[in-house]
Amino acid sequence: WTGSSCDSCAAIYTQAECVQCAEGHFAYDVCTMCTVKDHCSSHASTVVPISRITTCDCTSNHTWTGDSCDICPPGIDPATDCAQCLVGYIGFPNHVKCGIATDCINNADSVTSSPDFPSCQCDCRNMWSGATCSQCDSQFDGADCDVCASGRAGYNICDLYTIADHCENHASAVTPAPDPNPTSCTCTCRNHWELPDCLTCPPQFGGSDCDTCGIHRINYPTCTLCTVNDDCSNHASTVTSNSQQTECVCTCNQKWSGADCSTCPTEYSGLDCNDCGTAHINYPFCTDYTDALHCNGH
Repeated sequence: WTGSSCDSCAAIYTQAECVQCAEGHFAYDVCTMCTVKDHCSSHASTVVPISRITTCDCTSNHTWTGDSCDICPPGIDPATDCAQCLVGYIGFPNHVKCGIATDCINNADSVTSSPDFPSCQCDCRNMWSGATCSQCDSQFDGADCDVCASGRAGYNICDLYTIADHCENHASAVTPAPDPNPTSCTCTCRNHWELPDCLTCPPQFGGSDCDTCGIHRINYPTCTLCTVNDDCSNHASTVTSNSQQTECVCTCNQKWSGADCSTCPTEYSGLDCNDCGTAHINYPFCTDYTDALHCNGH
């Protein structure tokens, strides 16, 4: 009691007899007022004194613990008022830690979590995919999804190699290069198409599938080149092959004749078969010269 006549009781005490703390206060006769800020670390929704004698009793927000709501359990983020899991944990308020073995079946390089997703996010190793890194798509293979499947190359794209796409449709087969993790393919070129991609037909060959001789050549698959010197006795202006590409065809110079221009007929003579022969006149006609015809028989 206070006052000159001991008739005044401060508000922190009960007014009837002034012998205990008022509502919301504790520790008579100091009678400190319980507050969320002072006694619950500002982490409580309500606070009341315990029997008005010893201390305050906090009703904590979210998952704060401790007498003064000052402890945020492991796995819970205090920066969110203890209302969300830390990165790497899921399942608030149970805060289960994400693990590569438990959540990514050991097929990930790392694992984390986010408040925006209800489950752990795996950073899958190699080409594993799916939420738990459990899928190895059909273009991949290997115990750790770390090589291309058969018939594919170029890890980690692993394109399917085909004759049409990679050998210009000029191959009998295509296989990935002989390597544990091939990055290219090997074409088995058909006929005489050239490696590596069966795109080029060498000049000695021709045809739509590089399966005949080229121009001026004969006898597939040797495809010997016809030449004026070798096939026309060096007595022709041009030489080519016949339509069957089995023989060379010479265009003989002057009056040379024969398949190889090696014959100078008897009515002609000269080093290049370019003059009339004996008893013949008037080149290039070289008619036969006779007494009866040209000398009246005299």
